[in-house]
Amino acid sequence: MRYNNEPAYLVEIAKEIAKYRGQTYEHICNITFENYIKIF
Repeated sequence: MRYNNEPAYLVEIAKEIAKYRGQTYEHICNITFENYIKIF
C-alpha cells in the first residue's frame, strides 16, 4: 500500500530518523534547520 507524502508527517518522520540514528529528535530538527538555512 502506498501513502501520500504529507507535510503533517514530518514530525513522525523526524522521530523515526532520530530513533534509527540513535540521536535525539531535537538534534535531527537542528540539523534539518541548519541544512534549510544553507540551501535558502
